[in-house]
Amino acid sequence: MPDTLAVFGGQFDPFHWGHDHVIRQLIPRFNQIIVLPCAHPPHRAVSSTPFHHRLAMTQQATAHWPNVRVSDYDAHHSPNWALHTLEHFQTQYPSATLTLVIGSDQYQVLHTWYRIDDLCAFAHIFVVPRDTHPFTNPHIPVTAKVTHCAAPPRPLAATALRNRWAPDA
Repeated sequence: MPDTLAVFGGQFDPFHWGHDHVIRQLIPRFNQIIVLPCAHPPHRAVSSTPFHHRLAMTQQATAHWPNVRVSDYDAHHSPNWALHTLEHFQTQYPSATLTLVIGSDQYQVLHTWYRIDDLCAFAHIFVVPRDTHPFTNPHIPVTAKVTHCAAPPRPLAATALRNRWAPDA
């Protein structure tokens, strides 16, 4: 298999079996997988759970997979754009073909991301189904190298878990 690297970012607040399901889809397709908890994503509100807790949860949840590495890169480079993150990992893995892993919810708004044309030229995009979000976005650059995961979605969102665990729930 050629040298392939998947970068799977998210808030992971908390890391749950839906994230586990995504990683299980990635393992047979990629030599290395980097799971990247985001400290301060530029397109979302900052998580109420401190970064170091989300990092530790993610490390513990993925420790049993030898080709999965959890990175704290975003703690030192945040807020950060996906393109800059991928450029960083390309310097760490210069021979690897990079793939950005996103959910279908983010795929629907991907055209609004920072320097989307450059991002699509730089890396492949692997789209994982989320709930009922479709795999469509007519605004994605025609040069984008997009793969849609055929696995069925796992209907679980971290927001629902946080709401269920809230003190007044």
